[in-house]
Amino acid sequence: MATSGTVTLSATQETVIRRAFRLLGLTKVGSTRHPEELNNAAEALNSMLKEWDTLGVGLWLIKSVTLYPEVNAASYDLGPSGDHATLSGVSTTITTAALTDASTIVVDDNTGIADTYYIGIELEDGTFQWTTVNGVVSTTTITLADVLTDDVDADATVVCYQTKIARPLRIRNARYKNSSGYERPLNEWSRSQYMAITNKTTAVADGPTSYYYDPQLTNGKLYVWPVNNDVDGEILFDAQMPMEVLTARGNEFLFTDEWKNAIALNLAALIGMEYPREVDKPHLTWVKREALASLIQLKRFDEEITSVFLQPRMG
Repeated sequence: MATSGTVTLSATQETVIRRAFRLLGLTKVGSTRHPEELNNAAEALNSMLKEWDTLGVGLWLIKSVTLYPEVNAASYDLGPSGDHATLSGVSTTITTAALTDASTIVVDDNTGIADTYYIGIELEDGTFQWTTVNGVVSTTTITLADVLTDDVDADATVVCYQTKIARPLRIRNARYKNSSGYERPLNEWSRSQYMAITNKTTAVADGPTSYYYDPQLTNGKLYVWPVNNDVDGEILFDAQMPMEVLTARGNEFLFTDEWKNAIALNLAALIGMEYPREVDKPHLTWVKREALASLIQLKRFDEEITSVFLQPRMG
């Protein structure tokens, strides 16, 4: 028996919108809706998906993030214009000491270092100098966009990455990774717990022990305590990232295939309310019921598989 060998579905903004109209009985074979109606449906679709962010939809949207700490920093901005947090960074060390005003450094390993990437160099005073790579990287000699503002010792830390993260919606499993590679979990605090700390700039050598995250708007705000007194470690966490907005008809969904049906049904339920004269009320009620059932079913599937331990209460 011949099979297709294909296990993925292709769905774009346009195909899902057209299916939603079909589910409502608003289009027949070979017909379409007015372009403005398609634009309105696209607006509804994006609004619906952003609302689903609040439901924690999408295990595939949980990303591992690396935040490079700064000396004495009590908080970090997480987002496109924020501090240095990324999904894919690399770390290496300086091979040969460099002097102030040098425009190049020599590193042990240039893997993951490329032109225009952000690069942080540990200076002699223990802080990071951030700049970008200037030029094609073909050897372990790295040209910098800005000259060094202080001397750099041999074996100093160098980190590099391409892109800052989007604003996380939630943060979980935060931990501190020291220079030896040992990871220690951080305690998650509420806003009131963090604000109750009288000295928020207490500095220690082995990194923070607790954190509080405020999602804010463009950039989220991550508060840590105590603060770092060096830049040798990394703050790691799992971030719930926002869904991508579909800006064109041909954009595909950042969803697993199992969600395609639920998206079409729930979009139909949403836009059906905009056509009270054309959509039969009993039919819209049926669409809403099926949409909710599909969303609940997929939400149950889209959860981490964990163990639950129960024990009798003693005494």
